[in-house]
Amino acid sequence: MFPIHVKTASGLEPLLAQELKNIGLTQIKVKNRLVIGLGDLKLLYQINLWSRTAIRALLPLTNFNASNEKSFYDQVKALDWSPWIKETGTLAIDAHVHSSFTTHSLFLAQLTKDAIADHFREKTGTRPSVDLENPDLRIAVNLFRNQVEIFLDSSGDSLHKRGYRQKTGEAPLNETLAAGIIQLTRWDGTLPLVDPMTGSGTLAIEAALIAKNIAPGLLKREFGFQKWKDYEPQLFEELVQTAKSSIKETLPEKILAFDCDPEMIAIANENIARAGVADCIKTQVEDFLK
Repeated sequence: MFPIHVKTASGLEPLLAQELKNIGLTQIKVKNRLVIGLGDLKLLYQINLWSRTAIRALLPLTNFNASNEKSFYDQVKALDWSPWIKETGTLAIDAHVHSSFTTHSLFLAQLTKDAIADHFREKTGTRPSVDLENPDLRIAVNLFRNQVEIFLDSSGDSLHKRGYRQKTGEAPLNETLAAGIIQLTRWDGTLPLVDPMTGSGTLAIEAALIAKNIAPGLLKREFGFQKWKDYEPQLFEELVQTAKSSIKETLPEKILAFDCDPEMIAIANENIARAGVADCIKTQVEDFLK
């Protein structure tokens, strides 16, 4: 068992805490936009696969004090990175800074990258490279009042990117927030649900995923942990198959999604089909004001 830090949107912390409890995490603590608990590798995979309100699931790697850039660089360089990435691998670093020896998050990310690269260069003569789009290892670094926390990002892309929404309107609703809104209504699929201004269909789709018990991670292309050196593909495949077998075939009531813009209804229909829930959502061009 090890600590797992799960990030979410402001206001969704209680929902996420309940999700993590249902998944099996213990010793749960709720903080601002963050829920912390204890779990194992299986539970880490389950969070990424099943959580509807999580944004990222982070594995704490280390923490230390650094009052200047040399101290920071030396301590990052001294870490053993070999269990997590090969010297020929790729990495991306997400850095956040507040009230510390530097005020620039990009500088801190660059310093972290240099320290890791020099760690491997001195040991092997080869160094990892940066790939911001599809890295082998995504690292999160927080620097607050010269206190450093370094995490391994198990999720890769943000978990709100389910994969079904390739087109949107001008102001799309975040999938994680949409799922949270549906959960706050306590709707369970036994009554009709009407989304009268559906836009690209996000609320209706997230409602359908909840009601049909479809794990949102089933729609995602790839997770960060699948590129880790300790990835257990057989374990994850077992969890995927269990998730697929738990999907409900039909809903007792329809979900109705309306919008006054025919183009948005066309986009919503594409997203609905991509999410695999076209059987339980009826769309129609309708003006809410009428």
